[in-house]
Amino acid sequence: MSRSRLTLLTLIATCFGVAQLSFAASASPTPTPSPTPSEELLKIHLKLDMSKWELIKRESGDINYYTFINDPTLPYLRARYQAGMDSAMVGYAIESTDKKQLKAVEWKWRAQVLPKGGDECVHDMADSAAGVHLMWKSGLRWYGLKYVWSAVGPKNAICDQRHGLFLVRDTVIRESGGPLNTWRTEKVELRETFLKHFRGGDPKGDVPDFVGIGLSTDGDQTQSESVADYTDFILVR
Repeated sequence: MSRSRLTLLTLIATCFGVAQLSFAASASPTPTPSPTPSEELLKIHLKLDMSKWELIKRESGDINYYTFINDPTLPYLRARYQAGMDSAMVGYAIESTDKKQLKAVEWKWRAQVLPKGGDECVHDMADSAAGVHLMWKSGLRWYGLKYVWSAVGPKNAICDQRHGLFLVRDTVIRESGGPLNTWRTEKVELRETFLKHFRGGDPKGDVPDFVGIGLSTDGDQTQSESVADYTDFILVR
């Protein structure tokens, strides 16, 4: 993406009024029945509402090309970038009393149209059919991992590494090429992955709060159409 700035992360976490999550449970003054297996599962798996993602206005053009599709079998968010548009991004901020207890993020995505020659590892070709940004914050410093569905980039490649004073970010090509119109399920272990990328794999390293998720589909550098769908974002603790 042509515009990746520190404000991108700060806006996702603090400035654009997106949906907030809270895991704090109020104490019950009276005994309650034992939870059912489904209720126990909900305590661990917290599913994000796909209709609540918000545009990050200061990092987006005038057109919001993300649309919520209320499919009765699987609601999802569709991103349809058309050549000539300014790129846009949506986000979901996480507010919680126990952020450090989050263990993993899961999601499903599918590429519909790949940007022609899009490759996040090549300068001036850094477009992706889909991108999922995971973000942490420690003091004034932000950490980001951007997982992308590339058109032609080598799968599992790590590129566009930025290790600045206030922003540290790696881009990981998670998927590349086809098959198109096929859902793929992804899962990222938050602590393990953060330590691998930002603490040299030190198992005793500190992991800051996980604060938000961003989504980006674009084709502004290759000037080509780019389309993808996102759904089933789940926080696991």
